[in-house]
Amino acid sequence: MGKMSYIQGKVRRVLQLPLMITILLIPPLCISALEVFNDNAGYRIMSGNDTPAFAQEFFSFIEIENPVVQYREVELADDFYSEERLFIGDRVYLPLFDGKRIAAIIDRIDSDVNNTLTIRGRIEGTQFGYFLISHSEGRFLGRIDIPEERELYQLISSLEKEHYLFQVDRSKLDERRISEPIIIPDDHHQDRSYSHHRSTPRNNDLGEDDPAVIDVMIVYTTLAKNWAQSHSGGINNAVAQSMALAQLTLDNSQTHIIMRLVLSREVFHNESP
Repeated sequence: MGKMSYIQGKVRRVLQLPLMITILLIPPLCISALEVFNDNAGYRIMSGNDTPAFAQEFFSFIEIENPVVQYREVELADDFYSEERLFIGDRVYLPLFDGKRIAAIIDRIDSDVNNTLTIRGRIEGTQFGYFLISHSEGRFLGRIDIPEERELYQLISSLEKEHYLFQVDRSKLDERRISEPIIIPDDHHQDRSYSHHRSTPRNNDLGEDDPAVIDVMIVYTTLAKNWAQSHSGGINNAVAQSMALAQLTLDNSQTHIIMRLVLSREVFHNESP
């Protein structure tokens, strides 16, 4: 009888061990307050003395036309370098300028065919505010948009993999984008039935609540690739941001459609006039 009790005691201790290990593994998965950027770097306000020549020399990786208000160099949290360290539902904080610090909830994480990681979050306290941050080969491209407050921020990495956060003058940027609407001529005829047939996704296996998936192929010229390398943190980041903005638009419109990048490739094309 004593030997049987001894054996049962051993079995109980062995069975308890996996449960104790499981409990110890749970806490590291909980992320409560992650800072996206470092919060101790100084910033500079662009003044009237900052000429386009100065801007081009200091920031050769951004377009001169960008109406930059202020900027600072930042270091991103290590979590944004790997998709294994962030989860949907995590709350992150983004320190901006003048002591402003906003909170956001991650609602989408994508890693595309180019192994480019894109994190999307919804800014708390706003209806349409969001951030998008893409990472590829040590460089970042991103934007923080708060339409309700008419504030727009851009994150861009230089060729040397230095990361900068810019505040953009939203009003001037909007003015530049205003253009004449595209008007279809009256004599333009189109086979509407053919167009509708070609643009309607078909998948007989989809249920009523299943999203439609649209596969996307993006091709770009050498000139576009070189521009993105210099001004957009690399072509893969530029492609990922375009896809993320398209998906954001679809999600905000509640279309129940998923855009999936299946291929992006350079094509050789003579772009000379």
